[in-house]
Amino acid sequence: MQPETLGMFYIAKCRPTYVGYLVKHQVKMFSNTPKDFLSVLSSNLLKNITPTILDNILMHLQVQNKNATLAQLKSHYQCTHLNVEALFKENIGLTFNAYQNIAFKST
Repeated sequence: MQPETLGMFYIAKCRPTYVGYLVKHQVKMFSNTPKDFLSVLSSNLLKNITPTILDNILMHLQVQNKNATLAQLKSHYQCTHLNVEALFKENIGLTFNAYQNIAFKST
């Protein structure tokens, strides 16, 4: 895996709005160490990006550290399952279930 691909993965796992912003504005991020990567994430360029509902859903999943159902997310975030699926496909390139299978495959 190329370093920039790995970096994009980490960003998508944390806040997919970063990915959309970086792609839209053609911003390239390169870092050789985790400290450098975190430093870039803390930059003013990225700190001012407003989180989306998908960011909040992903953070919720990470905090829960287990698979969730679309019904649970629908109830918690007042959205439809179609909306959640569309957000995952558009921003991450995976279905909701495929993302969870990757994110929580060791649990």
